Amino acid sequence: MGLFKKKPKKRSTSYKICVLGDEGVGKTSLIRRFTEGKFDEDYDGQIQISRTDEMYVSIVEKGLPHSDVITINIWDLVGDVTMDQAMINAKGALLVCDMADKNTLYPLEYWRNVLNEKSGEVPVIVVGNKTDVYSEAGIEEENLKGMAGKLKAPYMLASAKTGKNVEEIFYRLAKMLL
Repeated sequence: MGLFKKKPKKRSTSYKICVLGDEGVGKTSLIRRFTEGKFDEDYDGQIQISRTDEMYVSIVEKGLPHSDVITINIWDLVGDVTMDQAMINAKGALLVCDMADKNTLYPLEYWRNVLNEKSGEVPVIVVGNKTDVYSEAGIEEENLKGMAGKLKAPYMLASAKTGKNVEEIFYRLAKMLL
């Protein structure tokens, strides 16, 4: 597999994916780490976030049917209910929580339900972000695994700050779309 940051020259299949979760869980940071290889320690998503931030990334894998390139159109959605219309026609999603804040785990069920209403049952991955931060008020991996099981989805741990598993999460979701 490989990553291209610009639109491929030959035609590829395009899939809209949404990155969902409550405000402050690191959705934008995960996308920026994946698409730009950057993490901004001082980034304040509450001020700078774009409501429907579209980014195009191509995933390459030999042996894909009809093409060796697919494009994922990543929608970075603010964690509020006004964005549910932006989920229409999504083909997949990342459901992100902050591993240092257990209050961000249970809203994933809400986001999955809204996604199902707008786009039907689509592949999702439950992402426990900020694994580089320890907090006694945090989420235990077993609880994350339990939520993923309840949502009938795989889960992965990640850190946008260190880059841990960020590319793997997007690649895995891309493969689930095929």
